[in-house]
Amino acid sequence: MAKSTEKEEVKMINCKALVFLKYNENHYKIGEELQVNENDAEEMAEKEYIGPLEVLQLQKVEVPSEIPPGAVEDVPKDGE
Repeated sequence: MAKSTEKEEVKMINCKALVFLKYNENHYKIGEELQVNENDAEEMAEKEYIGPLEVLQLQKVEVPSEIPPGAVEDVPKDGE
């Protein structure tokens, strides 16, 4: 089954990792800067995974029509 990809304009957010984080197949240590798409940023900020948010220009990125299982991983907070 072939996966189709479409180009969409997505706002990217500059932020800092507040916990050890795996996002888009990359790993980030506490304090490292990363770019998160706007759709993910709000939830990640609420869970205190990421710090100060800065909206970047719209970028065209390929968005898969299906997200494979395990692509997004919840990181437990301290004490869980």
